[in-house]
Amino acid sequence: MFVLKNILRCHQKISCEKSPTLHSVIPYKQTLINWSCVTDEDNLLTSPVKRYIGKELEDYWVVDDVHYIATMLHPNLKSFNYTPHKKYHAEALLRSEFDKYRQLEQQRSSVINNNNNINNNLNHNRRTQVQQRNKTQLSTSLDGIFDLPTSADELHDDNDSKTEFDRYIQDKIKIGKDMNLLTYWSNNKLVYPTLTIIAQRVLCIPATNTSVERLFSASGNTITSLRTRLQISKVNQLLFIRESLSTSRELFPPMIEQSRKRANSSTCKTDMKKTKTSKGEDDDITALQYSLDDRNFDDDYDDKENDGCNDE
Repeated sequence: MFVLKNILRCHQKISCEKSPTLHSVIPYKQTLINWSCVTDEDNLLTSPVKRYIGKELEDYWVVDDVHYIATMLHPNLKSFNYTPHKKYHAEALLRSEFDKYRQLEQQRSSVINNNNNINNNLNHNRRTQVQQRNKTQLSTSLDGIFDLPTSADELHDDNDSKTEFDRYIQDKIKIGKDMNLLTYWSNNKLVYPTLTIIAQRVLCIPATNTSVERLFSASGNTITSLRTRLQISKVNQLLFIRESLSTSRELFPPMIEQSRKRANSSTCKTDMKKTKTSKGEDDDITALQYSLDDRNFDDDYDDKENDGCNDE
């Protein structure tokens, strides 16, 4: 069935362990709910199934505030096209989180800000005096009909009037479909320093517990009845090596393949030696059996005994 296949696909996508997936929970959930709506093409068999899936998705798949914040932190999903009625709620949550971090930063840098305010006041007073002097000079000429040119400091003040949050909301830049979201925030950490900190804290949360279940199963396979006295540090090291094998194969595929070939070749050589040794032993045993069964061998032995007797 189409809906069931897409449920499986969505679960596989949000269970990815190599990139953040928490931001995709709300869009995928709404997409599955939309696909579960009964249409004219559905028959008596598919209609009840779709209704059941749509109802269970609403009740079973619970969405928290962290999901809304994670969705807002994706430049391609912050518009909330699939759920436009929830956009303002998500925007308010991210703004609240942003204000909390801004307050912490202001508390930490209060002394520096006080010094900067003193310098800014001095610069503002000087700039005001210069502007008043320019107005006095221009008022006596025909150039008084024009506005005064905007100084670089005034442009800087206009940009400062917009907060980091407002600039991010108004930003129209989109990223590629296959681009890692953490890469985007790493590239823009100077433009959005506070939002980058929030993104690093929120996007590291896994969307599902699949990775945790895999870790528990791997630890269960490590600690067996023959390995009951392993220390916690040893278990962590073994699990780390196990999880790092796939990454090592991607980073150093030739080295992994060479070591594997060497291991296979050494195993083959050992097996060949064992085979040759066992084959040689079998040949010796076979030759001995042939000798024992050979009558001439017995006659020669008897003749030697008789020769010895005759000599005596």
